[in-house]
Amino acid sequence: MLNCLHFRGSSAIMKLAEIFRRCENFNAAKDFLRERCILRRDIPRCNVCNRPMTEVKCGRGEELMWRCPSHKTNKLSLRDGSFLNHQGMSLQDFVMVVYVWALQISMTTATEMLGLSPPTMERTEKILRPYSSIQRGQSILCGYIFDKFFQKKNRQFFIWVGYKKQPP
Repeated sequence: MLNCLHFRGSSAIMKLAEIFRRCENFNAAKDFLRERCILRRDIPRCNVCNRPMTEVKCGRGEELMWRCPSHKTNKLSLRDGSFLNHQGMSLQDFVMVVYVWALQISMTTATEMLGLSPPTMERTEKILRPYSSIQRGQSILCGYIFDKFFQKKNRQFFIWVGYKKQPP
C-alpha cells in the first residue's frame, strides 16, 4: 500500500495525511523526531557550569539550538548527537524523505515528489543505506531508524527483519 505504513500486531496505520501533519512546521517535526529518539530527548548541560541548557532560536529561520543561560557563547546544535548533525536538510524534509524511502519509492521519484535537489537526496540515501538489508532477493527495510521512527508500544513496521549492522 503506497499511502500508509502498517504495524505488526496492530490496526494502527501511519497514513500520508498523518505524516503531513507531523511535518506541517518545524516544532511538529522536532517533536515527532524526539518521540522516536532521533533527536535527543534529554536536556544537555553546559560543559563549563553544568547548568541545563535552554532552546533558543538561531538565525532568522525556525531552527533552534541549545544555549547555556549563563555562558551564552556555549551552544549546541539541536541535532547534536544524532546522524542529522551535519545534514542541512530541514527536519520536515527529513521526515518526508524517510517516509518515501520506507515505502521503497525510488530516489529519482522521491526527488521529484518532494522537490529536493538530487545531491540532497543522495546524501540522505547514504545515511539511510546502512539500515537496509537484502533478504530473499528483495529489499527489506529494517533497523534502528525505523524501529525508533515508526515504533508504537514495541510494535514494529511490518516488513522489518532485523539489523544489517549496529546503528552508529
